[in-house]
Amino acid sequence: MTFGLTPEAQARIAAILARVERTLIDIQDAGAPELIIGKGILIVRGLTDGDRLVDTVVGGLGDIVAVIAASDLPAKEKREAVAVHQRELLKLFDGDPALVIERVHRQAWWRTFLDTLASRAEPPSLAQRLEALRTEARLSLAKLADETGAEGLTTRSIGRHLRGEAHPSLSNIRVYEQTFTRLLGRPITLTPPPPSARSPRKTTRRKTSSKRR
Repeated sequence: MTFGLTPEAQARIAAILARVERTLIDIQDAGAPELIIGKGILIVRGLTDGDRLVDTVVGGLGDIVAVIAASDLPAKEKREAVAVHQRELLKLFDGDPALVIERVHRQAWWRTFLDTLASRAEPPSLAQRLEALRTEARLSLAKLADETGAEGLTTRSIGRHLRGEAHPSLSNIRVYEQTFTRLLGRPITLTPPPPSARSPRKTTRRKTSSKRR
């Protein structure tokens, strides 16, 4: 899956995956166990360096995260792209994936990436907010229609509003606000403030001069 990444970004990620795979193979080959039997003692030396394997995978994921973080993808798609490539890296790792994940979560670049996603997350849509309020109030569609008491808000129309198939009118939005405010016991606002309430515009009067002739 490309997730809308540019060809250059895709090529960089492919190169990182190939580099990690080669490095893991080199580490495993260099650390192949050698058995030595002498004087009744079995010695095993040259065991694979597990820390180096984990560090290689973690470093590769850090490089991939840097590529994805610098892209123009929305926050949700960035998170999905990182998750997919993390799974690809773990397939190359012949060990316990928990070791890699636990070390990734300790990295500063990982926390920075998550903080950036959180700050750029898209606000929930009106449909998502209505569905969340309905779930919190524990109402079925039919019960919500009864609670609104509005003729225009039928079970069918409310279902379309909550699925995002239709946008409620301003009057219906106000009915939703009043209904959920009453049911949940706190002020519910679904409409943005009017422009005049956001930032008052400064009006400048043009000066006119009248001269007597």
